[in-house]
Amino acid sequence: MAKKKSRFIELADLLEKEFAKRPVGAPAITLNELVRRFRISPGTAKRILLELQLRGIIYSRIGAGSFIAPVQRRKLILIVYDLYSALENADTFNTSFLVRALICCNLQYPQYTIASMDFSDFMQNYEVLETIHPQLKDVVLLRSILPYRKAVERLRQIGIVCAFYGSSTWLRNLHDLDYLIYNEKTIMETLLGVLRERGCTTPGFVGDLSSPVFQERLRIFQKSAIRFGMNYSSRFVINTNHTALDDKNRLRRYFCDVDSIIATDDAKACQLCHLATKLGFSVPDEIAITGINNIPNLELFSDPGITTIALDSGTDADRLIGLLIKRIEYGEAFQTESAIQLIRRGSA
Repeated sequence: MAKKKSRFIELADLLEKEFAKRPVGAPAITLNELVRRFRISPGTAKRILLELQLRGIIYSRIGAGSFIAPVQRRKLILIVYDLYSALENADTFNTSFLVRALICCNLQYPQYTIASMDFSDFMQNYEVLETIHPQLKDVVLLRSILPYRKAVERLRQIGIVCAFYGSSTWLRNLHDLDYLIYNEKTIMETLLGVLRERGCTTPGFVGDLSSPVFQERLRIFQKSAIRFGMNYSSRFVINTNHTALDDKNRLRRYFCDVDSIIATDDAKACQLCHLATKLGFSVPDEIAITGINNIPNLELFSDPGITTIALDSGTDADRLIGLLIKRIEYGEAFQTESAIQLIRRGSA
């Protein structure tokens, strides 16, 4: 019995036939028009637009909308990431990467185009990707690798280049894959160096340790703190996946035990800064706090502003697209690290 097509695929098929009758460059359809016409959710409408872009039926111009693509399809670089998690968590990291990758291709490599796909759709369709779009040249996996090794090997067998962009946490799983990674050891040592410069000797670590990336950051933190001559104890670590930050007495004792904190991300650092101030601790004089990721405009919500590490996914997108196209056209493999930037503000 043939597997029933999903709703968004059925609608994409319908629109493909409809758009075939329209001239090249004509407006296609907007997300809001899709929602109203088919009475579907914005998430489903977005999947339909991504599917049509993947097929080469439409193309997008930032700020202008979607248009009917010419029959001559451009070479495609497919970027695969966790779309729904990014939407749910308002994750700007992936969005910044996608937008800059698209701009880079449009301005510097017009023979290429960018499309994106959710990980779940990728795993369902990777065996027929080259049939869906014969001009597919490269697949980039954003920030996750482990469940997708089988798919990567299959695509590489048929000549499609695969690359990874994300944390060095996954380095042991990349093998001979092309990659651009941000080095977690460099991140942690940079932040510990800032704290040591301030004379801090007892750093703490706070974050949701259900994440493999944050687990890696803790592992590096433990080793590096000892190597830096700092005091380390497991009681200086708070796993917010198990322990909420709403117990004032416990939190007050914690702030007395440590003289500085590295949070796994800027949002957590901002929360800690607020809680420490509320409990009567002076930041950074009594307790210095740092974060990671440089969330845009976060300094507007934290006083003092958070000292952090900037992971610039937009700049990295420009660099990675250039490396990929050299790989595709000249066979130049690459395995390299992203540049990170320390942003010093008032919290440390």
